[in-house]
Amino acid sequence: MAPQTVRASTIINAPVDLVWEVTIDPATCVEGYDWIYDAKREDEGPMRLGSAYTEDAKPGLKRGMYRWEVTAFEPPRRIVTSHASGEMEADLEVLYEALDETSTRYTQTMEFRGLPAFRPLGFILERTVMKKKMQRDFDRMVLPNYKRIVEQRYAAPR
Repeated sequence: MAPQTVRASTIINAPVDLVWEVTIDPATCVEGYDWIYDAKREDEGPMRLGSAYTEDAKPGLKRGMYRWEVTAFEPPRRIVTSHASGEMEADLEVLYEALDETSTRYTQTMEFRGLPAFRPLGFILERTVMKKKMQRDFDRMVLPNYKRIVEQRYAAPR
């Protein structure tokens, strides 16, 4: 069975390089997602292909540590992070499109499988509760928060 997909897009009033810089930082996840309590890089230096970070989060019923690894990295155009556990397998792709010098189209697409270790229950949950919650979170929380965070940083005196 094909994974489920959720997608959301917004226009951020900031240059693509700044949108990229702010949104690839795992620390921004803590500000962007209400249910991520902490996020830490496993490696030092700039983000790159193979970089990984862990999140202390409660995206569903259970709080836990979730590890994400950068599986595609094309600055400042595209980044994909991937996660695999008994609870969920997911690929989060973010696309950045410079519309002009001061605005960027920011698009997040997540493909996921719920409870891969517990099929067919995961199959049912991912198509009902999980997909609706993730889409709502993207639309009402994550993208509006990321837009606000980046635009505030762009407006701040340098």
